[in-house]
Amino acid sequence: MNTKFSEKQIKYIKDVLNEKSSISMDASNLSDEQVCSIFDKATVRLMEHGFDEEYEPTYDGTMCESILDILGDL
Repeated sequence: MNTKFSEKQIKYIKDVLNEKSSISMDASNLSDEQVCSIFDKATVRLMEHGFDEEYEPTYDGTMCESILDILGDL
């Protein structure tokens, strides 16, 4: 079970998902509100930008899936 975000994931959460709160590398330190916010934003981003015309995962899809996997382990 992995509950650690990489630097790349934290940057994505802040820059692309537009999460303004401070993000810990250890996801288990996030508040319930932060988890819900990031989960909701990543889910929407995955649905809207996660796959190309061939239904292959895009960069956004790969990042969102990896973030959602970590949140799902909490």
